[in-house]
Amino acid sequence: MAIRIQGAVDHGSYFYVEYTIAAANVSGNFTDVTWTAGVHWGSYYFNIHGGNLAVSTTTGSSVGLSTGFSGYESGWPISGAGTNRDYAFWAGTTRVYHNSSGVGNVKFVGSAHWDTPGNFTSSLSSTINLPNIPRGSSAPTTPALTSVTSTSMFATFSDGGGGAPIDSRQLAYNTTNIISTATIISSDGSTSITGLTPGTLYYVWARTHNSAGYSPWSAVAQATTLRTPTPPTAPTVSNITQVSATVTWTPASNGGSPITGYQVGYGTNPSAPVTTVSASSPYAVTGLSPSTRYYFWVRAQNAIGWSDWSTVTPISTLAGARVKVGAVWHDAIPYVKDGGVWKLARPWSRFAGIWKETI
Repeated sequence: MAIRIQGAVDHGSYFYVEYTIAAANVSGNFTDVTWTAGVHWGSYYFNIHGGNLAVSTTTGSSVGLSTGFSGYESGWPISGAGTNRDYAFWAGTTRVYHNSSGVGNVKFVGSAHWDTPGNFTSSLSSTINLPNIPRGSSAPTTPALTSVTSTSMFATFSDGGGGAPIDSRQLAYNTTNIISTATIISSDGSTSITGLTPGTLYYVWARTHNSAGYSPWSAVAQATTLRTPTPPTAPTVSNITQVSATVTWTPASNGGSPITGYQVGYGTNPSAPVTTVSASSPYAVTGLSPSTRYYFWVRAQNAIGWSDWSTVTPISTLAGARVKVGAVWHDAIPYVKDGGVWKLARPWSRFAGIWKETI
């Protein structure tokens, strides 16, 4: 509903301003005041000679408006026959930006004059106090993500400023940088986000709420949850004898948490290790049986747990032969002299008509 303010009255005639305050402010930070200025005549007709109006704000940073009218307008019949008629000269909208307390106001100052009754001038000066509308807060700081585990992380942020008191806070997180599909949870500014998937990149935002509504979302933060290590490469098995072998391997990704140890697994079962030992590369495995097929794996551990076993590496130990020298048994290692040089012999045997190397 429009509200009218008026200047001096003579025989029911006066200068007036009608204004309407916007029903709701925009973003919690300003109010629009729509106004119309003109003259009203009562029991006399008149000829209008001029007028002026200044509209300004006394709060915030909006730009005031000054306008005027000069010249001659016949008082009959400007806005229809009869008395109690209005003639509007100016109209506009003034935007008032609220201060940090949500307060704003607008001031109208002006006058108009005419010659009936004789040289009558009507003036007004009125400051309109606008409703105290809460100001929205700016976005909070970018969340700091700490204490990252395989299924959780801790988010900390600070409130934005410039608005009404904060009454609640929220965090949003997602596996994509799209906030519209994010999961939103309540926060007090220091909150643990739980139920996450290991080894996954997460995006996190924060916002606050006050009596003006929600602030904008903060800038995005991101962190990757921890996971178990990636399995090491398939081990290399060398220095194979009848009863021993040397296992070496190359580490892979640690999953975001430092490697704390390795294990070598081996045995005669090609599906899974039979024996498991803690080790570091290179590692010498002893106590094997001659002429036997063995399978070797390696895995790594971090604070989250053990990786899967690596790809398997199969080997066969050398065939066993021992000789007694005096009272002591020794491995028999056959050598042959080739061109004056002694070389390790590679024994072969014939089985079902086919020659094969004996290992």
